Amino acid sequence: MKSEYPSAYFDVITAWHAIEHIHDLHGLWNCFGRWIKTDGLLVIAVPNSDSLDASFYGRHWAAWDAPRHLWHFNSNTMTMLGKQHGFRLLNIHTMPLDACYISMLSDSNKVKGIANGLRLALQETFHPQQASSLVFIFAI
Repeated sequence: MKSEYPSAYFDVITAWHAIEHIHDLHGLWNCFGRWIKTDGLLVIAVPNSDSLDASFYGRHWAAWDAPRHLWHFNSNTMTMLGKQHGFRLLNIHTMPLDACYISMLSDSNKVKGIANGLRLALQETFHPQQASSLVFIFAI
C-alpha cells in the first residue's frame, strides 16, 4: 500500500467502520504505524462478530455484509492484529446504538428490528464484549 503522508504526521488516526472493507489490511496497518506520531493514537471502530445481535440474527446479521466486508473482527482478533503491527491496546468502548441500527437492517420487519435492537443494546450493557460494534483505541 502506497503511503501518501510523511512519517509521524498524525496525532490521531480514526477508521470508523472502514478497515473491514480494505483488501490490503496488513499494508494499511503498516501505514498506520508509519503515519502516527510516537505519542499518537489509532482509533478503530468495527462491527463485532461476537456480538449478541450477530448470534441472534445468525446468517441474516447485516454486518456480515459480504462481499463488501472482506474481514470480520472481534475483540481478540483486533487486539492480535494491533499487536502484530506494533500497537498496544489502551481501551475498548462500545457503540450501544449500533445494535438498533444493525438489527433494523438485519430484520425484514424494521419495527421489530428496532425493538430487537433496543433489547440487545440493553443486554450489551451487561456484556460489553458482545456489543454490536466496538471501538478500539491503540497506541504505538
